[in-house]
Amino acid sequence: GGENDWAEGPYVTNNKEAGIRDYALNKNPLNYSDLGFDTPGPEVHADGEIWNGMNYDLRQALVNKYNSTFPASDANLQKSCADGKRTANVCPGNRRWIQLVYDAWLLMPANASMLDARDALLAADQMRFGGANQKDLWRVFARRGMGKTAFSNTNADSNAIPSFESPSEANATVEFHIVASDEGNRSITGKIFVGRYEARAMPIADTDTTTSLSSTAKFVPGTYSFVAQAPGFGLLRFTKTLAAGASTLVVSMRTNWASKSKGATATASSTFTTDPWNAPENAIDDTENTNWSGVGQLSGPQSVTIDLAGGSHSITTVNVSAMLRPATGTETSNQNRFTALRKFHLQVSNDGTNFTTVFTSPNNAFPGVAPRPVAPDLIMRTFTLPSPVQASYLRLVADTNQCQGGPAYQGDQDNDPTNNSDCTSGNSTQANRIRVTEIEAFGGTAPHSSDDELVEP
Repeated sequence: GGENDWAEGPYVTNNKEAGIRDYALNKNPLNYSDLGFDTPGPEVHADGEIWNGMNYDLRQALVNKYNSTFPASDANLQKSCADGKRTANVCPGNRRWIQLVYDAWLLMPANASMLDARDALLAADQMRFGGANQKDLWRVFARRGMGKTAFSNTNADSNAIPSFESPSEANATVEFHIVASDEGNRSITGKIFVGRYEARAMPIADTDTTTSLSSTAKFVPGTYSFVAQAPGFGLLRFTKTLAAGASTLVVSMRTNWASKSKGATATASSTFTTDPWNAPENAIDDTENTNWSGVGQLSGPQSVTIDLAGGSHSITTVNVSAMLRPATGTETSNQNRFTALRKFHLQVSNDGTNFTTVFTSPNNAFPGVAPRPVAPDLIMRTFTLPSPVQASYLRLVADTNQCQGGPAYQGDQDNDPTNNSDCTSGNSTQANRIRVTEIEAFGGTAPHSSDDELVEP
C-alpha cells in the first residue's frame, strides 16, 4: 500500500513513511549527540531510534561488503542460512549482522549503555569472524557519534559525549571558524552540532575559548549535516563532505536582527501564565531550547511582535521553529505536541503601528501527520520572502496550531461514543494554546557556510 518497508508499525498509525517512530530506519539521521532530541526530552523510545538507525547502517555496510559473493537477493541462500544449514561466515551480510547482534547480547553487561553495546558488537566480530569487520563497524559507529572517544558516565547514556572519530582508519581533523559575514567576517562565538538538532543536543565543537570544548574535532570521512548556533546570529544548517587530513571550515553566519542578543525586544498578544519559560523573549534568543507560549488561539490567531535590533533593516529570509521542550518551570508535564505552530503569516512595520502582510506560509509549514506531530516536523525551517522588505518591526501571526490545522487530527478519530477525539472540540484546553520556539530575521542572501547551500529540513 505504498508503505516504506523500513517503517515500524504503519498499520497501527496509518503513517506510511515513519509508522510509530520519528524516522523510518532507512531515513534516520540521528546520532549519539542527539540523546534527548524529542519533545519529551531523554526517554527510551525516541532515544532508541539512535540505536535503531545505527544498526540499519551496520546491516547495510555488511550487505554491501559481502553482496558480490553472497547476494542478499538470493532467496535460497537466505533460507539455508536462516535454517542453520550454513554458518554465518558463508552467508550474506544481513545474516552476519544479525549473528553479531545475538552474539553481542551474550557479551553485554547488565543495563548496558549504547557504548557498552557497541563494544560488545566489536568483541562479537572478533570472536565470530576473527575481526574481519572491525574497520566497517567502527566506520558506522563513528558516523553515528559513537566513535573512538565517545563517553557516557552512566548506563542510561546520560551526559553523553559524542565522537565521530574511527580508530581504524585515517580521519578528517576539522578546525571550525565561525564568522559574521555581514560584519567584516569577524570571528564570533558559537557552537557546532552534528545532525539536525540543536535543542538538548551535545555540540561537537565551539569557538568559545573559555569552555573546555575545542574548536577542532575529528571525523571519519563522509558527508555530514551540521547546525551552527551563535548568540546574535541564530541557527544555520549546512552540509559538508569531509576527507581525511587536516582542514579549516569557515562557517559564515549573518546577523539575526530579531535576536535579543543584538538588542531586539518582543511582545506577545498573550502569554500563558507569568512563568518566564513562557515569555515572548524566548522566541528571540537564538536557540530552540526555549519557547513562547500563548493562550486564546481558539478565539483568534495569537502573535509575537519583534522590535528589530538597530532600527530598520532589509529582511529577505526568516528562520522559524516550533520545536517543543520538556516540562520546565511551573509546568508539571511535557508540552503537548498539538499546541505547536503549524501555519503562520508575517507582517512588517516601520512605525510599530501600521503592519503589512509580506509572507503567508503553506498550511503545513510544520507538517505534522498522523498519529501526532513529531520532532522532525517541528524543528527550525527557513522561509524566503517573495521579495526583500524594509522593516523596523516584524510580527509572526500564528494562523493555526497543529491541533487546529492538521487534517489528520480533525473529526472523531475512533468509534467510542463516550470520547470525542476530535483535536479541537475534544481537547479544547490544548487547542487554545499556541507555542512558537524561535523567530529569526536575516538580510542579504540566505545564510550559508563556505560553498554549501542552506539545507532545509
